Amino acid sequence: MKFPAEKELIRFWPAFGDRFEYVGWKGVSQAKLKTRSEFRGSLTFEHGGVIYVFPGKISNVFDAEDETKSLLAGIRCTERNGIRYALSGVLAKANRALQERPRAGEANTCDLRARL
Repeated sequence: MKFPAEKELIRFWPAFGDRFEYVGWKGVSQAKLKTRSEFRGSLTFEHGGVIYVFPGKISNVFDAEDETKSLLAGIRCTERNGIRYALSGVLAKANRALQERPRAGEANTCDLRARL
């Protein structure tokens, strides 16, 4: 895996091999909701006086920041089933995708087991 990835990087950035050195591989597990669409957005909501953030992808950190600020300020928020969230946030926009669960036997990355 390392060599094909490096070859592809060098194709776009010829000096890559001269500037960087491979020092090892590191794997992590990440919280992810089990949805049919493999949803990876960042979810931010408040329940019981605690603000929760499911990170999704790192690029979603800015969405989480904006939504956390809305929740803290109590601006443009709504509440449903005891969960409070930003009206313009990911949870409000992705509600349908979040409700669709995988069908029985349907492949889903949430069913993968880490082998470290």
